Amino acid sequence: MCAGNTIKKCRIITFNGSPGSGKTSVINKWRSLSSGWEVVSAGDRFRKMAACNNMSTIEYSSYAEKYPEVDRDIDNYIANFYKSESPEKKFLVDSRTAWSFIPEAFKVHLVIDIDVAAKRIYEQQRSTEKYNSLEDAVRDLKARSESENKRYFEKYNIDSNRYDNYNLVIDTEHAVQKEICELIADCLKLYEEGTAFPSAVWSKKSSEWRCE
Repeated sequence: MCAGNTIKKCRIITFNGSPGSGKTSVINKWRSLSSGWEVVSAGDRFRKMAACNNMSTIEYSSYAEKYPEVDRDIDNYIANFYKSESPEKKFLVDSRTAWSFIPEAFKVHLVIDIDVAAKRIYEQQRSTEKYNSLEDAVRDLKARSESENKRYFEKYNIDSNRYDNYNLVIDTEHAVQKEICELIADCLKLYEEGTAFPSAVWSKKSSEWRCE
């Protein structure tokens, strides 16, 4: 069970998850349903840096393994940006490591089967992630995840794949963004009230949410 430690309103929600799990879509839907939230994205920052260096995301991930200043620049920003902001501001943070840098945040982790994630990304043909085949997409996602996990463990001794690092873990495969946001909102309310709720993986393989 997971319970909040305070009644105070939470002004930062961190989102972590593998590529294709729907972080960006869920964040955008949250903003359309609830006003006043600003988005901070480590992924956008990383992709822009990769583009500036004429590299793909997987190429830049490999580069970042050799040059720690890449992650250091992004992570230092994520760890500190909110400290100079008004305490009234609210943030949605899309980052693989923000959960470990912002202890007061409500921490959400989105999961999905890698083959389903690869199919989503392959069909979208994003400007920064274009693949010639579904097999290429699967291979790239696996390589990126392994590279990221290796870097974060070596630099910070953290494992982003451990579910007990988060307040809420959601399997996004069978749910639409609105349903996911409603679940997050319900659990966030309980967290702010200090009320316990299940911290296992939530999924919607039928008409109702189940915690497995």
